[in-house]
Amino acid sequence: ANSGGGGGSATPQSIQASAAGALAALAHDADAAAQIASSEGIAPLVALLCYSGLRAIPEAFYQAAEIDRASKWAVFRYIQLPRLKSVLVIAVLLRFMDSFMIYTEPFVLTGGGPGSSTTFLSQTLTTMAIGQFDIGRAAAFSLIYFLIVLLVSWVFFTAITHLDKEK
Repeated sequence: ANSGGGGGSATPQSIQASAAGALAALAHDADAAAQIASSEGIAPLVALLCYSGLRAIPEAFYQAAEIDRASKWAVFRYIQLPRLKSVLVIAVLLRFMDSFMIYTEPFVLTGGGPGSSTTFLSQTLTTMAIGQFDIGRAAAFSLIYFLIVLLVSWVFFTAITHLDKEK
């Protein structure tokens, strides 16, 4: 029973398949939108870190570059960027750790859906602790979550500092 006047025969399976494809594309875009919206919170901190790192570079470096008639690109590449490397490593590490605390943006944008495609671990933990009132399991899960973030952050930091020492 086709109630539409279109002439196409849309079965419930074909409608469901096309809807699933559209929802999968929406979920990918919503995931990216949530990450972008989340990164705005730490951007002022990164700007402040970079500004303070630039202010900490001694004036003698700039004077030597001016005597050598270095271009602005050369000053950036050979003076500023190497001096800001440790600041940028800290900024990337903070952003990495901050990305695990994402909750509000995907919850507001999609509510974790369609299905559970944009549900982050922090939302699952909240649902487990508050929605299901399974406090013990949520506490254990969050401790494991913390240890994973700590381990990955430590590996990242030690790898970057060892690369620095090798040079």
